[in-house]
Amino acid sequence: MADEKVFEPFFVTKLTDHTFIFNERGSSSSVLVIGSKQALVVDTLNGWNNCRKEFQKYTDEPLFVVNTHAHCDHIGGNIYFDEVHINYDDLPLLKTFPDSLKVTKVSPLKIGQIIDLGDGHEVEVLSCKGHTQGSVVLLDRYDKTLYTGDAIIAHEWLQLPEATTVETYYEELTKLMPYRHCFDKIISGHGCGYEDASLFDNIYAEVKKILAGDTENDVKLTDDPYAGECMVRLYGDPDKGNRILYQEDKIR
Repeated sequence: MADEKVFEPFFVTKLTDHTFIFNERGSSSSVLVIGSKQALVVDTLNGWNNCRKEFQKYTDEPLFVVNTHAHCDHIGGNIYFDEVHINYDDLPLLKTFPDSLKVTKVSPLKIGQIIDLGDGHEVEVLSCKGHTQGSVVLLDRYDKTLYTGDAIIAHEWLQLPEATTVETYYEELTKLMPYRHCFDKIISGHGCGYEDASLFDNIYAEVKKILAGDTENDVKLTDDPYAGECMVRLYGDPDKGNRILYQEDKIR
């Protein structure tokens, strides 16, 4: 069982001796994966607090910082780092949040790139466009874990203006299928622990149904100030609130 401790203003969950999740005040989460050569930081939270100082309580290794996508609750802490890496397909979106660029060098994150943490612990960058035009996921074969940001998450948002069509998202998930045997756990951008990799399978199946026109039970969402007006598809355990949000005019 994971060890859990509260560090104001972060909630920190220790998953393994080298993997930690940092949740910022119940909002977004960042993952720290410590290797013998360097440590991987997956997303930098909102920027409300100095996450770099928090990470450095756990490791003295150099930090390789990745933004899975360019939404403010995943890039806000960029200001505390000298360099971050992002898929340049999300660079236009990143530039709409100029504070995240104030003291940071933004370097390209390439699809297929291998991030070497040392002693055979490698993490591969894979494309997963959908939530944004440049969303990526990170495949950690060493720990059999997929770090997904908001690209694969129980409450999937495809309704935003910067999102792709549902069809493009399905095509991206299809491209990830050959890697499915490489991970049995997911860490998304808003949790405090592992999720079973069946989340990937469930989302894949539901997106396929939307493309097939199986949408008669989907409902219109009109009262969420953050999500805006869109269609909602519920799936899985209704008590968990799993859902996919999308726009009817952006299915294909």
